[in-house]
Amino acid sequence: MKRIAIAVPLLLVFIAGASFACILLLHDTEKKADGFITAASESAMRDDFAACEETLNAFADFWEKRKVYYILFVRHDEMHDIEIGIEQMKGFARCRDKSSIIGELEMLKTVLKHISESELPLLNNIL
Repeated sequence: MKRIAIAVPLLLVFIAGASFACILLLHDTEKKADGFITAASESAMRDDFAACEETLNAFADFWEKRKVYYILFVRHDEMHDIEIGIEQMKGFARCRDKSSIIGELEMLKTVLKHISESELPLLNNIL
């Protein structure tokens, strides 16, 4: 009985710590991704498609490192939307399609924000 009294609180602390770490990771990823998205959007608005493509490549590298963690708790279709969006934007940058790049960047920003908000332990996410 004494072991259970020790194990249960330790398990709860571990679960709470892991949940908090995941929330921080989501928030950090959304914030850094927003920086990439803003930079790519500004480059596209200035018709600097080389800089836009470079920023998108940096974002793709960043996402490749972070998606390993996202796979653990994010639905596959949202991961797929992000990966498809990144590849489409690279193509749009090569074709110099400003309006498509900006539209896709906004969609990507919305998906990342939705993921971050949907993983918060709020009552409306639980019910």
